[in-house]
Amino acid sequence: MPPHSRGRAPWPGQALREGPGHRGSVLPRATGGGGVALTGEEGQAADDVGMPAEGSSALNVDDLATRLRDLAVDLVRSVEVVDDHLVRAEGIPDLHEEALDALHDVVGLDEMMAITVVDRTDLGEGLEVVHHVTRLDGGATLELCTSYPPDREDGGSVRAPSASKHWRAANWLEREAWELSGVPFEGHDDMRRLLLPRWGVGHPLRRDEARQRTVAPDDGTVTPGDDAPGGGSLVHVDLPYPSMGGRMDLQVRASEGRVTKARVSIGHLHRGVEGLAQERPYREVMPLVARTAVRSSVHWQVAYAEAVERLCHQEVPPRGRAIRVALMEMERIADHLLAYATTLDLLGCVASAARVWADRELVMDVSQVVTGQRLVQDAIVVGGVVRDAPDPWSERIIRLSRIVQAAVKEYVQEAESLAPFRRLEGLAPVHLQDMRGWGMTGPLLRATGVARDARADGRCRSYQDYMVPVQVRESGDAMARTELRLLEMASSALTLSQVARSMSGGRVRSSMPEAVPKGRGLGVVEGPRGEV
Repeated sequence: MPPHSRGRAPWPGQALREGPGHRGSVLPRATGGGGVALTGEEGQAADDVGMPAEGSSALNVDDLATRLRDLAVDLVRSVEVVDDHLVRAEGIPDLHEEALDALHDVVGLDEMMAITVVDRTDLGEGLEVVHHVTRLDGGATLELCTSYPPDREDGGSVRAPSASKHWRAANWLEREAWELSGVPFEGHDDMRRLLLPRWGVGHPLRRDEARQRTVAPDDGTVTPGDDAPGGGSLVHVDLPYPSMGGRMDLQVRASEGRVTKARVSIGHLHRGVEGLAQERPYREVMPLVARTAVRSSVHWQVAYAEAVERLCHQEVPPRGRAIRVALMEMERIADHLLAYATTLDLLGCVASAARVWADRELVMDVSQVVTGQRLVQDAIVVGGVVRDAPDPWSERIIRLSRIVQAAVKEYVQEAESLAPFRRLEGLAPVHLQDMRGWGMTGPLLRATGVARDARADGRCRSYQDYMVPVQVRESGDAMARTELRLLEMASSALTLSQVARSMSGGRVRSSMPEAVPKGRGLGVVEGPRGEV
């Protein structure tokens, strides 16, 4: 590859290469908040892997609770520290909008992560609108819970204020909450379907007469937003996108060869997991969670398990945590390999892509020893893991770690000679100043220079025994995201080496109660494509 463009950080290894056949470092040691070296000297000690980013301004729960009590004391009924990473505040319906304004403008919580409506009408408690907000650089999460009475005095339906004027991510989150629960958000400028098909009427997560029912295609019932975008000719664009594990439908209006309006439908893979989970014992929810995202099934299961474990005040045994971390890191490597292979394929480097696919199979082989599966890996239970790993598994992990490190080194060397890689420079840039309020996490955020990673800041409890460096790039374009995934694969390989060398004997799961006590629990993991 020719010299990098002005202002760009060097491609990993480009500035370090001394000549043909050089066998030294390929990835820089000082990468963002905590670098990781890939030197060909596999099996480094745990304390050589680097440290999480220093100087982070992320809020802890005590600081967040203090700010809420000082700055928004009249806007919420109560403030409670739930655990090390979650603060709960009880909102007041009449002051709901003012509370949201204060959280953004005064407290400084600039990221909306989730908006949910919980139907408690069968308990006589009405509808609870729940907002999860945090900061772009991570830290504590605030759960603002605002309960609305079952019936308004004027006979109207419950209406909540929109948060989309402060957090752009709220646009889709409120659309989802509305179609599932029936609570409209006043001030939202585009309240229409997001996930559900057109042949359903009603709201599937309601427990009263508003529940969803099915209608015939020729029924004539129209839900707001079902009408196609007007003006010009209508074109349906089919985007199966099988290589990245998803599907969406795109309708566009074109006038004189120019697209004037577009509408996206992303709900083809919606499976109703939330509704099913409400009707099942907590142990039976785990297979549903695994199928939420096939390529990240272990991460989703760990997130759910950690939430329940926090509710029950249960700790996973050290060996169980180690197996969880190993499975998650292998899943991360496999996902990044898939993304890299897809990038190569789209660039026309078909032979290189085929080789990356073959390397991915080696990773799947090692994880299959424990899970017994290659697609959806049902490996996690609340309290630990489904089954113990066989004795030789640690040795296989160490060998896999060496293979991945060597493979990434070869990918870097090969990429420098592939002319099509130049197309990634400056392609689809995402700048940090444009990301605030969108709720973006994972490689997309770290490629803009933000060292936010749930593995490193303690939010994912499975990683409490390991040091995970946070890899970042700066330019935010397609090249930066590709470089970052290569860096993270090398980092994950070293984390696997840590796990294999420190794995002890003992139990792999804790005994759990038959029923979960009433309360709140938050489980967060750093998935391959972002936080879960």
